[in-house]
Amino acid sequence: MDPTVLQKLNEKVSVLKQNRDELNSVILKERSDLSVMEAEINKLRSEYEYKISLLKDKERSLQEYNVMIGETENAYSKLIDNSTKLLNAIDQESAKLKDKLEHR
Repeated sequence: MDPTVLQKLNEKVSVLKQNRDELNSVILKERSDLSVMEAEINKLRSEYEYKISLLKDKERSLQEYNVMIGETENAYSKLIDNSTKLLNAIDQESAKLKDKLEHR
């Protein structure tokens, strides 16, 4: 066998191995990059879920405030109405008593 053929064959195999090693390095780098990205995605997902939970808690609190304010305003309105009725009743009774005292 011709030694130049063997030398060329060895060179070709060497080039193939070098190309393979370069590609393997690129693959390892990309896998590493993907691992970093996956970790960032997981971190962001956790933060997102936490913030969603906080937002839901705040929305529940807001709803509770709205209910409490509505109930308070309703009670206040009834209080005003009853106070007005009481004031009118006092005025009427006072007028009756005054009228009664004047006719004696």
